[in-house]
Amino acid sequence: MGKHIGIIRLRTAALMIAFIALSMVLKAQQVPLYNQYFQQRFLAYASQSAFVERPSLSVVYRGQFSGVEGAPKAYAVSYANKLGTGMGFGLNVSGNDIGFISQTKVQGGFSYALYKKGDHSLSVGALAGISLFSINEDIISPESFNDPLLVDLIGNNGAALGIDFSISYKYKDFGIDVAAPALINESLSDDEYVQINEDNVPDYIAGAYYRFGLGNGVSVTPNVTWRYRDVIGSEFDVLARFDYKQKFQADLGYRDNYGATIGAGIYLQPSILFTYNYDFGQADVPFLADGFNEFALHFTFKNKEERLSKKYAEGEAVLNRIRAENVYDKSLIPNTDQRLAVDYLASLESAGSKGERRMAGQARFDEILEGMRNSEQARLQAQVDAERSRQQALIDAQAAAERERIAAEERAARQKAEQAKPAPEPGPAPAPIVETKTEAKGLEIKATEAAIETLPENEQARVREINKLVEPEVLMEISDSAHPSRISSIQVQYVVVIASYPVDSRYSRLFVNQIKSQYEDVKIFASRKRDLDYVYLGGYNDYRTALDRMQETRKDTRFKDAWVHIIRLSK
Repeated sequence: MGKHIGIIRLRTAALMIAFIALSMVLKAQQVPLYNQYFQQRFLAYASQSAFVERPSLSVVYRGQFSGVEGAPKAYAVSYANKLGTGMGFGLNVSGNDIGFISQTKVQGGFSYALYKKGDHSLSVGALAGISLFSINEDIISPESFNDPLLVDLIGNNGAALGIDFSISYKYKDFGIDVAAPALINESLSDDEYVQINEDNVPDYIAGAYYRFGLGNGVSVTPNVTWRYRDVIGSEFDVLARFDYKQKFQADLGYRDNYGATIGAGIYLQPSILFTYNYDFGQADVPFLADGFNEFALHFTFKNKEERLSKKYAEGEAVLNRIRAENVYDKSLIPNTDQRLAVDYLASLESAGSKGERRMAGQARFDEILEGMRNSEQARLQAQVDAERSRQQALIDAQAAAERERIAAEERAARQKAEQAKPAPEPGPAPAPIVETKTEAKGLEIKATEAAIETLPENEQARVREINKLVEPEVLMEISDSAHPSRISSIQVQYVVVIASYPVDSRYSRLFVNQIKSQYEDVKIFASRKRDLDYVYLGGYNDYRTALDRMQETRKDTRFKDAWVHIIRLSK
């Protein structure tokens, strides 16, 4: 009987020791992750998401590498972003392993800016979440079944519903946060996990921080945080972070019931920060004597305004390039460039829905291309008119010279006849008929008109209109820019032009590469008279053959609306 009573007393003492150790571990483990003080305040204060300028994502892990079985470890994944104007939201997923106990918590939060004027901002926020508890059966040994409390928990999971409330104030680089993490903390299961959940959450937490510069790219941010829990009382954390030119960080701090902390951080990229902190722990607290390691990766992403700004800048650059290179035919502009230009023009609209602004942007883009087309045709018409005037002046000069020559010959003939009257001679032989350049040109025009008359009536009108604008050209092949050769050197008289660009335009080469597989004879030639690069097909000495190729090419839907025409080369 006495032996049995002794065993009961021994088990009771062991159970009391286990509870004392567990309470001390819980006391230490409830200390927040170091990264919530500076880098990701949304982990503790939902109201902070209203101040977020860019989306942020943090991944944190804290644990020991001492090999002690059941040593506490924790992890957290936190995302925060603004929602419209003066609002924010976020999501936290965290977990703790404390001895035999495993806890997983999922929270969603929302914040709203009550006041925002100048540099002053005041926001409130709430986090709602659920905590799931279970026994970590991986570290249970056969001796553990001698503990009746542990036996009752094995196979039984616990759950608790929690709602946190917080308020944040910010003025320039100064801020104050206050939170009630246990505002609502109701267990959903009636078991021993209830007490564990209540003891592992602080009742209140408040912190103040201020960032100021020290010069030479160095700044420091001290932070003083107060934590309160009924079972422990008040605790204070005093910490500081040093930053150097957004490249490196260093941390120092001391937390009540947890010990000293040092840390460092490095920016792997401007938007990716890696941090490491070491907690020295306390020698008189179980599991803390060996200290803790805390690792974290923090990501920041461009916000919507920054992404759109970059997109619109690209669209503006595309539109300026289209204007500079005078490319007014849509079929010659890649779809991606068209979308960027339209999006940029839509961003200039201030009224209407998103769809209406895009329609207005599309209309402005079409109007710009049409204006460029009209300007180019007017320029070509002016060149044609000037060329016609020049040609007419040459013809008139040649005709005047011819008349003068004939008159001179007639005068000479009369003088000779007068001198030869005493001895009459036979009259002069009739002058041979010489076909002038004007007559040769007339024959060519007749042959061209005869070929055109074989086309449908609507196509006849189109070709005649183009021929009015196009005069004979001397084109320079630009496939070898160092030694350009004239087309006339390869003995062709006509080419079929399918597109024209400003000299050395990137779009002309892009267009040739797109159609090279289907049109193997496509080339680019430069007109120095008009400062244009012509994309053309074939080379012909017969106008009828060139006309057939032009008609065949226009069947391709890509060229249906393009200015496909024939150019006669100057010899």
